[in-house]
Amino acid sequence: MSKDTSSPERYERWRKTLMENKNNKIWIIRENEEIIAFCTAEKKRKRNKIGALYVLPDYQGQGFGAALFLTALKWLGDKKEIFLDVVAYNTRAKLFYQKFNFQEIGETPSKELSKLPSGKTMPEIRMAKFPNKD
Repeated sequence: MSKDTSSPERYERWRKTLMENKNNKIWIIRENEEIIAFCTAEKKRKRNKIGALYVLPDYQGQGFGAALFLTALKWLGDKKEIFLDVVAYNTRAKLFYQKFNFQEIGETPSKELSKLPSGKTMPEIRMAKFPNKD
């Protein structure tokens, strides 16, 4: 997430994504005019995806992430696998996702690795929540 979370360019990208594809959704929490947290999700043919969950450091641990994540999970439903990618060394995030029954299933495929502006990639793992078989 860039430091300028309220830039017009960011809003325009999100607006365009939502308008062009009804299978994508973005939830945002703002305080005054500043975005303090957001979550993205995508409904796919075979399995669904959590694209991002981010809460500014000053607002972490106050329930914003959980509220957004639960909203995304509800929108995605429980009929398909839901997956997400998380930076491998982000223990706090992995523990957070485990609270929602996500489990580590392996490394993120290399073609999907997150790239930093420098061009380097971050080591990521894939986590998934599987549908109930009931």
